[in-house]
Amino acid sequence: MTDPVPPDAPRAPRSPRSPRSPWSRAVRDLVAAMTLEEKAAQTSATVLPATDDGAAPVPGIGIVYVPTSTPDAPARLAAFREAGAAGDRLGIPVLPLALGPDHDRPFLPPLGRVATWDLRLAERMAASTARALRAAGLFGHLVPAGSGADRGTDASGPPAVSDPVLAATFAAARVHGAQGRTAGRTHLIDEHHVAVIAPLGVWPDGHWHERVLRTHLLAAAEAAVRAGAAAVVPSPASNAGVPTHTDVWLLRDVLRREWHFGGSVLAHPGAVGALETAYRIADGPDQAVALAMEAGVDVVGGAQVERLVALVCSGALSSWLLDDAVAAVLTVKSRLGLVAPAPATAPSGADDDEVGPAEETAARVARTAFTRSLVLLADPNAVLPLRTPRIVDVVPGTADSPDAAGLARALDAVLTRSLVRDGRAPWPEPGDVVVVVSARPEDAVRVAEGAVAAGRRCIVVVTGDRVHTLAALAATTATVLVCWRPLGEHARLLADVLTGRAEPAGRLPLALPGPAGGTAPVFPLGHGTGYTSFEYSRLAVTPAVLDGGDVVRVRCSVTNTGQRRGREVVQVYLANPTGRTVVTPEVSLAAFSTVEVAAGQTLPVTIRLPLARLAVWNRTMHHILEPGTVDVLVGRSAVDIRLRGTVTVAAHPSRRQP
Repeated sequence: MTDPVPPDAPRAPRSPRSPRSPWSRAVRDLVAAMTLEEKAAQTSATVLPATDDGAAPVPGIGIVYVPTSTPDAPARLAAFREAGAAGDRLGIPVLPLALGPDHDRPFLPPLGRVATWDLRLAERMAASTARALRAAGLFGHLVPAGSGADRGTDASGPPAVSDPVLAATFAAARVHGAQGRTAGRTHLIDEHHVAVIAPLGVWPDGHWHERVLRTHLLAAAEAAVRAGAAAVVPSPASNAGVPTHTDVWLLRDVLRREWHFGGSVLAHPGAVGALETAYRIADGPDQAVALAMEAGVDVVGGAQVERLVALVCSGALSSWLLDDAVAAVLTVKSRLGLVAPAPATAPSGADDDEVGPAEETAARVARTAFTRSLVLLADPNAVLPLRTPRIVDVVPGTADSPDAAGLARALDAVLTRSLVRDGRAPWPEPGDVVVVVSARPEDAVRVAEGAVAAGRRCIVVVTGDRVHTLAALAATTATVLVCWRPLGEHARLLADVLTGRAEPAGRLPLALPGPAGGTAPVFPLGHGTGYTSFEYSRLAVTPAVLDGGDVVRVRCSVTNTGQRRGREVVQVYLANPTGRTVVTPEVSLAAFSTVEVAAGQTLPVTIRLPLARLAVWNRTMHHILEPGTVDVLVGRSAVDIRLRGTVTVAAHPSRRQP
């Protein structure tokens, strides 16, 4: 398309056009029929007012963000969309996206979801959330970086899930659940699903080597994109001094060329303005918008219609960049059925057991997720499961807590032969049970120490995800059970687990650090115990020598040697590679699988190990298989290894893996 400026007008440096999935003919025709102002509108965004302040909605905007705290959001959004449609010549509706933490859903925080080690359950949670969003008139959900919801309760702490394999597999599961397993990158996202907006980049600012980015910090984003995520939002931060919203290498070379991303790149709220105000690499808001769009951002945020028109007319922004951005936005809208003609509908892939009212489905899925996420970290005195204690005192860790009272009522209902009290320290009766309930492990340490010193059997229930502060609590010899979220209506489910009616089935999604200055974690990745025991046997790694093929199969047998049915998470780790040119972690998670085993039963387990898990990013940053031998470790955690084998890579070093 020809630039609407004189031939001798000054031009900005032209960025190399990056290959995307070819735009459909319908999208190309629609872009060609649009005026410059209409194109600029599609790449602009606004935020729906959270309160009724009398401000009229702004028509002619491509995306509207609806804060999750907005009262009467459906009605307010309907009025906004109606006002926009009144002045829309081409009939292209606005794309409404939720903005902010997801407070009104009954599901777990990110760490808790991954603690289930259950990918199908993660899909079901994402699908249920998608149905609720669509019922509210929303087509996606953007969780801003640093809000706490994307990193756990402590937004300044480590990433919510630090293991790249876990992060990647659960990111893909989220896409499959929210967009539908068969949506892919080109099929319609049907009326039961929403577009996934995957975070891209590192937050906060850092200085990371490319190998660290590729092998660790970008793993979840890559998995989400390859699973078909419809949109990405760059992190509002910089790496090695380059803000993500101007990082051509990340947004064009990696995202578009290597990962073949064909969706839309949405600016993180406020990030484009920060190019001028915080990073000071843009000389004014006009240059900030131009830099972001040159780098590969499609929706620059804010009502930027007039600014974008002026930039194109002055030659400061090439018109093909605007056309490219508009096509990306229209492609996402087409996939969501907002722009006709839409692609043929693909099967949604919904399970039969998920059919029904959204809230009933959400409650059912939430109950399953809660139980499967419970991680029994330590039970040194074999306190659990509770049998028939004489007295059980349920106390808050520090101040009064509704969770303590709720759990006391739930325990009273199931421990019919025990006296259950909603009390507090001190405890005059030695030898009975104290259950301490606290969202902050560090606040429960003193209470737990007092209970142990008084001769009481002590259980600490952690009702939050501040697990990085558990080291001091683990040293008290108390039983520690992590629930990841407030109990609320799930107090009865926890009571069933405490009394043995159900099993704590979760495993840690990250290694927990020990006391300050220590090198070994207090609890390793994958750790978690239950009420039964398992034995592993008959390990077979095939092929033993890898020279061709595309997958390694790890087979073993798992026997339940206890007295009750249990759920086991079989984990495969790689260790001690020889012959490589790049130093890799001593032990790294490669794959996992879950299995339900009845008491006394032995079941075979087969885990597929993709070749990419054996490849390395070499000195020239090519992802290749290098000859050598790697130990294959199978067990219950990163340190509880039950079986050991090896696989030898005989492929040539030049063989690259996707």
